[in-house]
Amino acid sequence: MSKMKYLVEIEKAKESVEGKPSIGPVYRSVFAKDGFPKLDEGLESCWDIFRMSTEKYPGNSMLGRREIVDGKAGNYVWLTYKEVYDMVIKVGNSIRSCGIEKGRRCGIFGVNCTEWIMSMEACNAHGIYCVPLYDTLGAGAVDFIICHAEISIAFIEEKKIPEVLKTFPNTTKYLKTLVSFGKVAPDQKEEVEKFGLAIYSWDEFLQLGTNKQYDLPVVTKNDICTIMYTSGTTGDPKGVMISNEAILTLLSGMHRILECVNEEVKLDDVYVSYLPLAHIFDRVIEEYIINRGASIGFWRGDVKLLVEDLGELKPSLFCAVPRVLDRIYSGLNEKISSGSLLRRKLFNIAHSYKLNNLKKGYNLVEASPICDGLVFSKVKQGLGGNVRIILSGAAPLSTHVEAFMRVVSCAHVMQGYGLTETCAGTFVSLPNEIAMLGTVGPPVPNVDVCLKSVPEMGYDALSSTPRGEILIRGKTLFSGYYKREDLTKEVMVDGWFHTGDIGEWQPDGSMKIIDRKKNIFKLSQGEYIAVENLENIYGLVSDIDSIWVYGNSFEFFLVAVINPNKQAFEHWSAENGVVGDFASLCENPKAKEYIIGELTKIAKEKKLKGFEFIKAVHLDPVAFDIERDLVTPTFKKKRPQLLKYYQGVIDKMYKSAKSHNFDRGKLIHAYLIESGLQFDNVVRNSLISLYSKSGDWEKAKSIFEGMNDEKDLVSWSAMISCFANNNRKSEAILMFYEMLGSGHYPNEFCFTAVIRACCDTHNAWIGRVIFGSVIKTGYFESNLCVGCELIDLFTKGMGDVVSARKVFDQMPDRNAVAWTLMITRYAQCGLAVDAVELFLDMEVSEFIPDRFTLSSVISACAELESFRLGQQLHSRAIRSGLALDVCVGCSLVDMYAKCAVDGSVNESRKAFDRMPKHNVMSWTALITGYVQCGVQDQEAIKLFCDMKQGQVLPNHFTFSSVLKACANLSDSKVGEQVYAHVVKSGFASVNCVGNSLISMFARSGNMEDARKAFDILFEKNLISFNTMVDGYSKSLKSDEAFEMFHQIENTGIGVSAYTFASLLSGAASIGALSKGEQLHARLVKAGLESDLCIGNSLISMYSRCGNIEAALQIFSNMDVRNVISWTSMITGFAKHGYAGRALTMFQEMVKESIKPNEVTYVAVLSACSHVGMVAEGWEHFNSMRNVHNIVPRMEHYACMVDLLGRSGLLKEALDFIDLMPFKADALVWRTLLGACRVQGNMELGKLVAKHILNLDPHDPAAYILLSNLYASAGQWNDVLKIRKTMKERKLTKEAGCSWIELESHVHKFYVGDTSHPRANEIFSKLDQLACEIKDLGYVPNTDFVLHDVADEQKEQYLFQHSEKIALAFGLISTSDSRPIRIFKNLRVCGDCHNAMKFISIATKREIVVRDTNRFHHIKEGLCSCNDYW
Repeated sequence: MSKMKYLVEIEKAKESVEGKPSIGPVYRSVFAKDGFPKLDEGLESCWDIFRMSTEKYPGNSMLGRREIVDGKAGNYVWLTYKEVYDMVIKVGNSIRSCGIEKGRRCGIFGVNCTEWIMSMEACNAHGIYCVPLYDTLGAGAVDFIICHAEISIAFIEEKKIPEVLKTFPNTTKYLKTLVSFGKVAPDQKEEVEKFGLAIYSWDEFLQLGTNKQYDLPVVTKNDICTIMYTSGTTGDPKGVMISNEAILTLLSGMHRILECVNEEVKLDDVYVSYLPLAHIFDRVIEEYIINRGASIGFWRGDVKLLVEDLGELKPSLFCAVPRVLDRIYSGLNEKISSGSLLRRKLFNIAHSYKLNNLKKGYNLVEASPICDGLVFSKVKQGLGGNVRIILSGAAPLSTHVEAFMRVVSCAHVMQGYGLTETCAGTFVSLPNEIAMLGTVGPPVPNVDVCLKSVPEMGYDALSSTPRGEILIRGKTLFSGYYKREDLTKEVMVDGWFHTGDIGEWQPDGSMKIIDRKKNIFKLSQGEYIAVENLENIYGLVSDIDSIWVYGNSFEFFLVAVINPNKQAFEHWSAENGVVGDFASLCENPKAKEYIIGELTKIAKEKKLKGFEFIKAVHLDPVAFDIERDLVTPTFKKKRPQLLKYYQGVIDKMYKSAKSHNFDRGKLIHAYLIESGLQFDNVVRNSLISLYSKSGDWEKAKSIFEGMNDEKDLVSWSAMISCFANNNRKSEAILMFYEMLGSGHYPNEFCFTAVIRACCDTHNAWIGRVIFGSVIKTGYFESNLCVGCELIDLFTKGMGDVVSARKVFDQMPDRNAVAWTLMITRYAQCGLAVDAVELFLDMEVSEFIPDRFTLSSVISACAELESFRLGQQLHSRAIRSGLALDVCVGCSLVDMYAKCAVDGSVNESRKAFDRMPKHNVMSWTALITGYVQCGVQDQEAIKLFCDMKQGQVLPNHFTFSSVLKACANLSDSKVGEQVYAHVVKSGFASVNCVGNSLISMFARSGNMEDARKAFDILFEKNLISFNTMVDGYSKSLKSDEAFEMFHQIENTGIGVSAYTFASLLSGAASIGALSKGEQLHARLVKAGLESDLCIGNSLISMYSRCGNIEAALQIFSNMDVRNVISWTSMITGFAKHGYAGRALTMFQEMVKESIKPNEVTYVAVLSACSHVGMVAEGWEHFNSMRNVHNIVPRMEHYACMVDLLGRSGLLKEALDFIDLMPFKADALVWRTLLGACRVQGNMELGKLVAKHILNLDPHDPAAYILLSNLYASAGQWNDVLKIRKTMKERKLTKEAGCSWIELESHVHKFYVGDTSHPRANEIFSKLDQLACEIKDLGYVPNTDFVLHDVADEQKEQYLFQHSEKIALAFGLISTSDSRPIRIFKNLRVCGDCHNAMKFISIATKREIVVRDTNRFHHIKEGLCSCNDYW
């Protein structure tokens, strides 16, 4: 390329070497040909800029704002440089008095104002990093920046205080002080101080530094001045660290440019401050204004009042972003169009005349002074009348807008380019250089610039028109991303900053921004789309204000969302007779066709390729705005957010466009048939493809068969694809072999289609044969689509993930789709770890995960139940802008539900509530999460009702989960209502629904209905049988459980470990030791004894059936033990009264590095309670939190209350309850009431009972315990009152029942029960025993008869207790060598306990009694409980 006017070459170009892209020559500005400009003497930091200007111009006006009098804006009131300096010193002293030192971070959040600048300068003075926040940011972004930057003090606009409060308590970890630019409301002050922070009004804060003086620290050029957070177009904002040197260097370059073009900023210049100071563009401009001693006037913060503020301020310098200039351009055009014909013609003539003169080389003043005075002066007045320089930055300015503003504004319009990382200024166009229209000008004179080729996008830095990624080098560059060295290394390579923007050198040395490197994607056919380049081209259409072009690797064409130009649109509608307001016009199909036509015209004019044409549009009358988070504060498009917001619109556009294309194609086919034209193969193959994609495979087949011998390879390929894509797999495979027989050899499209047809277990073997052909032909290593189908063949067809991974690894050209496919298949095959590892590999590759990738890897994380990893992936989704996508959202809801470490569904619910729209998967995932957490079943049912009120219909998984919630609540009535919906929805025959229904009835104790639900189930599986077995077992119907067990065996389904575990649990529940032993034998025979779950069930069974030594033997023989194994054994020892052995077992467990859980500690504390080991109980209770980090729950507090109460320490127990960190529930109070009963403390008992009945007025246990307390004290009137109350409230006492197992049959007995066939023998034995034990010294304790009857009758009642009847039956029915095992559903009677000790002496028999609390091993007159129970 010939020598460029405004550049000098300082380094030669570099050719491509070893695959690395070539790099063009290194250039710098011609204004720096003799070296970069030096800094002014004495300038070491940004503080020096302000300090030195104050010394030079103390009385000059510095900061001004409009005076508000009686609510009306008046003149600008100014503070001089000296006045501002004095205020800054006060602010700095106040900051330091809060303990903020050099290097700490200070946030500034609000619109531009005098306090903003003062706060900034105070930070500069004391070496505190200024961290500005855009005033448009929401609480989420504010939260992120405060926490990421670790901001200690923040200055806040008064109306932004509520936004900061929303970030509490997250940000209170770092924030210590808040300062309002105005006042502070009392409720705000109270809220802030509640979190231990201080908040001040502006005036209050200034008082903190009164009479205090702090020395200013030494601040150097290399020190960080500010951390500016980027606007976050692709995820979380990045903190860009900018040094003092970077800003000072840029200011010297700005001064050099103005000098070289005979311009300067003077003392009487005025700059209007309205662009956000949080953006580097405005920040460095205002630093330069201060550097030159000029004045800054602030707007009132309302865009509607900006023109009025300009008229009052009359600025000479005006900076803008393209969005502002676009609005000025549109507004002026609208006024011109609405004027008279004469005025329009006069304006157009003047505009053309001046523009032509500018193009001829005339400078701005000389081009047309007459037109300036007569026509364009009003435009200048609209900007205040004094503007002489307009600088546009932050985004590309449209060429036609720039040209228009150069003509009509009567000011130099300059366009600049830079990034936060380059301290804003990198390129700027020059005054009076009309040839620079549409460019950002040459480089500023303090940077070096080169272009780097981007081969994948077709950009060559060494071509005749050099194009490539813009690389920058110089002292204006940032110092790195705060806390993100990894990201810094990505963009800073060998001293060069890689901007990611694609530039094109112009012949004069100016730069044109044409594209963005990161914003490229592939369409489904593999074509690369440089989307920003397309948007720039389509943006030339005058009828549109803004356009967002979208496509992805699953679609073969592009669509767009467009903000039409209102004026142009309404003009078109008037000319074409289309009626309606602007919003309705945007919905009009004719309007959309018109816009597509205009887009097509410009596409043809610019010679775009066919796949770059826009095929469908959505017209949005509302411009892309900050409020909807669609653009950054500098109006750059936030593409992930645009996709999230318009996802539904995008889906509809693709669906509609395809449907429309199918209908149109079929119509054309009909016309062609009518025309009588002969079809060639190109047409017929296209027709096969058309009907295939529209689902009409029969029509496609008829066209194919009509081709006879004229079929070519494309025809065969299209037909094979047609069958494969329409689920006609066998036909696809047969068609493939027919093609081979016809002499055609397959290409990659044939292979892709036929392999797709083989991706199931039935046809996989054929796929393996075809795989051999693929390898021979070389398509395996050369075609991406073939590789993807082979991955599916091996995973879906053969379950061979290893081979699938080999295919993936050998694919030479993987794209994001291939990565996502392999990750998804790993997850679906249960290889969650491999899925996550591959995702991490993808992260360091060049490919960006999409919503499908993230969804799959989050699902894999859910299977791993890794909460921390899940949070990291959620953060990754947020940074990608995909967290609210419905697909990713569903996965997040499911992941948080499955990974919750504390069983809470809160995080899952938050993810659900953040989703903008829901589908059946998101509803079902949350409902299932509530059910699985164990305590939120009511919420699950409520959520299901909410779902039914909406538009999303439940599926069989939803119904299954809701029925499980009903089962957990034992609420069969609601369950039956849900089941009615199931029947209506046609899901009654689905297994998972039927099994949930069975479970619901079984868990509600309604085994009759459970059996009916089981019997009508069309296809029963093992889960169905297991549910019934479990239900019968828990309902103490062991015979029915074993009958169902035999049915399972007869069906040939095969029993599982769960089946045996349920049966063992059933045997344990009723104390059926012989049945448990039979099951044990069956387990040994089935080879399941070594199963961990079975081993734990056996321990529990033997322990609960009274044989603790057998339980210990099972435990000792286990090769592998988990926390359940140890806990079961400790619980067994505790229940049997062997506290010492229980605690020893616990110590061994800890030594084995098995971490105890909450249940373990319930067992340990129960062991202490059963024997009165108070000191040991306290020790273990305290060690829960201190040693094992287990937070005590209600059950643990109940155990401690039981321990203290049984030990007679009732007052200590009451004090303990008062000190609980949460309100005690009925369980805790019932425990204390039971202790009052044992200790005979009437007064405390009444108080405790009152507490229980306040908590639950319908708790029968409280009434019964209190009644027993009164009865034991002989207060029979009080007993009668309680019984009357219970009767009125329909509360019943559970009847006492004792049972004994004999020869696999359970014999039950109730009080005074004479229904047993051997009743006469039993009561005869009881009479005999009564005589024998009285001779041994037994005295009946009539205190345990809770009825007001005579003593003789009381004694008679005692011998009718169910446990004595069961014991008598055991004695007459069993051999002398066997222990008698009795089970009772309530606490054993004290008299019965005493009588049994005497009976054990009289009969020389061992008696084992299990009641609700524990086991009693009675032998030779002694009990294992030592009478402490």
